[in-house]
Amino acid sequence: MRFFIRPELRLEYQKSPAVLRPIGDLDGGVAVFPLAHERGRPLKFDIRPGDVVPKFSTIAYPPDDTYDDCGLLMPFSGRVLEIKEIDHPALGRVPAAVLEPDKGVNPRVTVSYDAGYLTADELLALAKMSCIIDSLDGVSLYSKLKALKENTADLMVVDCIEDQTFSSALIRQLIEQGEEMAAGALYALRAAGRRLGKVKIACNLKVRGKIKKEYKGAPVEFVKGGYPLRDRLEDRFGKSFAAVGGAALADFYRFLSYGQGQTSTVVTVAGNCVKNPANVRVPIGTTIWSLLKHCGLSDEPEVVVLGDALTGAAVTDLSAPVTPHVRAVLALTRKKERVVSCIGCGRCIWVCHKKLMPNAIYSDLERGNRKGAAAFGAEECDLCGACSYVCPSKLGLAHTFETFLKS
Repeated sequence: MRFFIRPELRLEYQKSPAVLRPIGDLDGGVAVFPLAHERGRPLKFDIRPGDVVPKFSTIAYPPDDTYDDCGLLMPFSGRVLEIKEIDHPALGRVPAAVLEPDKGVNPRVTVSYDAGYLTADELLALAKMSCIIDSLDGVSLYSKLKALKENTADLMVVDCIEDQTFSSALIRQLIEQGEEMAAGALYALRAAGRRLGKVKIACNLKVRGKIKKEYKGAPVEFVKGGYPLRDRLEDRFGKSFAAVGGAALADFYRFLSYGQGQTSTVVTVAGNCVKNPANVRVPIGTTIWSLLKHCGLSDEPEVVVLGDALTGAAVTDLSAPVTPHVRAVLALTRKKERVVSCIGCGRCIWVCHKKLMPNAIYSDLERGNRKGAAAFGAEECDLCGACSYVCPSKLGLAHTFETFLKS
């Protein structure tokens, strides 16, 4: 008899004390607001330097009707100082608006919606108006619900899994906004034409009894295993389901209840150089430096990471802004480790959930043999970073694969 053991990477979580503390608020100063979506997809905008813009106003929008996505909202009431190009670690080179808050400018008047009387098409249109970007992957809620409308899934999984080392933003939001997440999921199902659909909540960490067994009738199911955990959702929920980030669904509920679209995001600020690790709600466009200053530094960081330990990007420009799909900012000191050649231990093969041979792919790419790397399945890599994490030689496997995939 043969037994199949799933490849996995066991991480030592460092989510305390941030996950135990209430979400804080940071009303940042000057913000740098990228006028682009995930992977730098361009948006149109007509704001100019000197414009005074109320909070919740649409300041960027799809270039035409064939562009199946939503726009972006002004994160606070204020003034446009300038429009410039920035190099963002996640978005690439994109236009950005430099915004200065002005408390003398009133927010745009918003209205609530009686969602119980709205049709599926009306709810879907409101999902587009809400300008909500899912913090899990940077894809708009509207795009996800439109895709759900075209398939047969009738189960909505509220994804609150935080399977990397530091980030706990979604788990903390589940503790504080679980009811809103579940309600938003029910509205999302209706927007996709699933009035009789079911909702379940996926989480991977029990926090001292703070997470309830259910929210508005939606049971919380704890997904166990190693990184990456989202590969296990099918094992738990079957193949016919749609997973949406809990933060996006809570934002959808708030939009329908108060008419206020997405203008902020929750970010975990952590690392061994952070004095007061915390989850902080900030306006989109808040700079990394503002977050680190808010939480305090106990030591001078040698590296700052936008994102979590395995998939984040090291940044040198602390004026880089937070976007909706950034869930963590880390300030760390490096361990002095010597980089050596591959020793053929096979650890990278063992943890690869795509069942690839990262050592062979890396070897081919280092020799410039792109066809050889492709033959080993390099294009199937999803850049989870597990191979780099376990490599005793400290080789930049995931970075090398990312360069190959981008080219």
